Amino acid sequence: MAIPDLIGVLTLCGTVMVIANNYIQREARHHLDVRPMLSLFDDIQKEQEKDLDA
Repeated sequence: MAIPDLIGVLTLCGTVMVIANNYIQREARHHLDVRPMLSLFDDIQKEQEKDLDA
């Protein structure tokens, strides 16, 4: 049962690192020029940003 969990952790490791680095840059380092990461995919990111502006 641990093998599927390990596969999931290894597969999501890169995504979690990207999201965590985005959060740290925005919140901990107070970089105002960094956009919030709403999605890993650019098309969904743009759609969500448009919904936030509305």
